[in-house]
Amino acid sequence: MGAPGDVIPHLARGAAHWRKGFSAHALATTWFAADGLPATVRQVLDAHPAFAGSVLLDGFLERETDLRDGLGRASQTDLLALIGTSTGPAVMAVEGKVEESFAAIIGDQSGLSAGQRARLGALADLLGIETPKLAPLRYQLFHRAAAAIFEADRYRSDKAILLVHSFSPSKTGRQDFVAFLHAAGIDNAADPSQLVGPKRIMGVDFYAVWIADELPKSSMDPAQVGDLNTNQQRLLVKTRFMCNDHSQYIWSVQCERGQCGHIYGANGLDFHQRKCPKCGGGGPGL
Repeated sequence: MGAPGDVIPHLARGAAHWRKGFSAHALATTWFAADGLPATVRQVLDAHPAFAGSVLLDGFLERETDLRDGLGRASQTDLLALIGTSTGPAVMAVEGKVEESFAAIIGDQSGLSAGQRARLGALADLLGIETPKLAPLRYQLFHRAAAAIFEADRYRSDKAILLVHSFSPSKTGRQDFVAFLHAAGIDNAADPSQLVGPKRIMGVDFYAVWIADELPKSSMDPAQVGDLNTNQQRLLVKTRFMCNDHSQYIWSVQCERGQCGHIYGANGLDFHQRKCPKCGGGGPGL
């Protein structure tokens, strides 16, 4: 890939997922602009003796990783980075976030599909997370941690990092991340703004870190509360309720076509093109 937008065909929803103010756009824009490790990432790595002086060797946007359980499709990582350290290569699975969540809460019976529940046991066993600790945790973090470990094993590396690259001013998801690390037995996870771990898994030293960054100006969300899209749909509220579609949230929208006034929920990614489900032929509200 030679430019941030080259990732669009590989996104789960293609161009619909490539929106300013959302993680795919922010992450790709930040890493391409850095032409190497972004300054915030380099600073954290340099502060740890195992990763000081690391350099980016290669990076793969939307990398698919076989989770080796024979169940379902491959896990898709926002960015898989291969970095060079003083003692050899290390693998970094990067999950970008703005205000998106880490997908469904495991204890929410309606949140996971049958297939996801079938593979959860193997992922929990890999990470050493006991069944009684699963309920409050979020499913996506299991995938991303496992992808980091399996890719490190594939590259014959003994170091893997799960890195959440957050562009959220409100630190959305940070407590979920900390809870996941505690459940995995990483005791020094209370402040993951520096590398925490390692935990030895499959012969790999597994680390984790939360890196807070500023949203690139070119990625700032143009949709603000009160905005009206081209189909005369006005954004009322950006709620914190998940719509269970690629970790997005529901936005409350009102139709202003004629005297309609219909209020409904919509996937935040779709606001720019949303049509009223009552009078405009749009899909059902959420």
